[in-house]
Amino acid sequence: MKPNTISMSLAAFIGLSAPLLPMFILEIYLAYRDSFPRDTDTKVPLIFFQLYKYIGCVAFSFLSLMLIVNVGKETFGSLRPFFLEACIPANNVGPNYQTVINCTSDDARIIEEARVSFPSGHSACMAWSAAMTIFYLQIRFPKSQFMMLKSLYECAVAIIAYYVCLTRIQDNWHRSVDVITGALLGILSATMIFLIPSVQWDR
Repeated sequence: MKPNTISMSLAAFIGLSAPLLPMFILEIYLAYRDSFPRDTDTKVPLIFFQLYKYIGCVAFSFLSLMLIVNVGKETFGSLRPFFLEACIPANNVGPNYQTVINCTSDDARIIEEARVSFPSGHSACMAWSAAMTIFYLQIRFPKSQFMMLKSLYECAVAIIAYYVCLTRIQDNWHRSVDVITGALLGILSATMIFLIPSVQWDR
C-alpha cells in the first residue's frame, strides 16, 4: 500500500487557502480603492461585512461538500484498489466474484480505510478549490494591468487540482470513477454557492 502523495490535511489546507488568500487581498484592495466606504447605519467599514459574507459562503460550501462526500463514503463506499493487500484474505480469492472475504490483518483501521473509496475526498476538495477560486476571481477581479496575474493564478490552482486528482489514481487509492465523481461534486458545490440570490458577488 503506497502512502498518499498529498495527505488529506494538506489537500484541505491548499484547498481552503487557494480561494481565501486572493479573497482577502482583493477585498482589501477594492475597499482601499474606494476609500474604505462605511455602512450608513452602523458606520462600520463595508469590507468587514463583505469578508464576513464571502468567507461564510466559502466555509458553508466547503463543509457541505465534505458532509456529502462522507455520507457517500459511509453509505456506498466501495473497496479501494489495495483492499486485498490491506485485508490479507484467509480464503483463496480467485478471479470470480467473492461474496465473503475473511480478513486476517490485525490493523482494523487500515481495513476500514480500504472500504471507503467512493467518492474521492481529495478530488472533491481540490476541484472545489479550483472552481471556487476561478469563479470568484472572474466575478470580483477588476479590469486592470494585473489581469495576466489573475489568469496565471487561476491556471496554477487548476493545475494543482488536476495533479492531486491524478495522484489519487497513481497512488492506487482510487479508481477513475471515484476521482471523476469527487471532482464533479466539488465543482457542483462551488457553483451552487454563486447561485444564491441573496449573495451579491458582482463588483
